[in-house]
Amino acid sequence: MTEEQALVVEVNGDYAIIETMRKSTCGSCGVNQACGTSLLAKVIGNKRARVSARNTVGARVGETVVVGVDDKAIVSGSSLVYALPLASMFLTALLAGWVCTTFGYLFSEGIQILSSLFGLLIGFFLANRIARTGAMRGKFEAKILRKAETELRFYETKSVNAGQ
Repeated sequence: MTEEQALVVEVNGDYAIIETMRKSTCGSCGVNQACGTSLLAKVIGNKRARVSARNTVGARVGETVVVGVDDKAIVSGSSLVYALPLASMFLTALLAGWVCTTFGYLFSEGIQILSSLFGLLIGFFLANRIARTGAMRGKFEAKILRKAETELRFYETKSVNAGQ
């Protein structure tokens, strides 16, 4: 189970809206100075993310909690979001290539490109539909595991002009 501290900002029945700070793990990597992801993380910075989580501990607004997501759900969710659209894209491109060579269409490369983009969109649509079905919906759900022992504080960052 992957755990993260979060701040409860709203409670709606059995669910709570929690806020976490997105962080990059680039500081623990040996090549963080030469990596594009590290540069992107510095440009984008740490941002807050709001998520709905099942409130199993009766947390109230303003409390710091520990939220968890099952590791299998992270892996299967990543596969669903990345692998399904890519597989759909490749399959439609292969199918379009086969159809073009079988029937002798001109501009087969353009047809393959357009059909692969169409396949990618179909893959995203299917991934979205699968993730929203009743059986899968609860699988990807974050759960509040316990109240945190330490208080979580988010600090606002402001730029300061040297000339003022």
